[in-house]
Amino acid sequence: MAKANEILLKLTAENDQLKAKLNETEKNINNFANKITTSLGKLQSIATKVGAAIGVTFAVKVTKAMIDSGKAMIDSGKEISNISNGFKNLAQNAEGGADGLLKAMKKASKGTIAEMDIMKSANLALQLMGEDVAANLPKMTEIAAGIA
Repeated sequence: MAKANEILLKLTAENDQLKAKLNETEKNINNFANKITTSLGKLQSIATKVGAAIGVTFAVKVTKAMIDSGKAMIDSGKEISNISNGFKNLAQNAEGGADGLLKAMKKASKGTIAEMDIMKSANLALQLMGEDVAANLPKMTEIAAGIA
């Protein structure tokens, strides 16, 4: 039978081995935690760079869209100006001038035709049929609005 001293010695030895294993496990866990922390730091750095790249890309696209919109507005403004100036030139000899003709055509359309469309149509009619058609444009507009 084992003596008490031998049992105590054996328990002490096993306890020392257990402590050593626990210390080794703690070191391994700490090393693993450090590696995870380092990896997370690297991921955060990458995410920051990717986020910045996405932000720059978004800013570039928004800026391009704004520029494109600005160009479209300028082009629309030029088109409106060309139509308006063309109408004023072509309809200047109409009764009441260009303003009188436009007013008469707007009244004849009863608000169903946009002013820009009235000027476009009048420009085409005046170019194809000459200034004499100007006197008939309000009546033609009234007929067209009645059909629509």
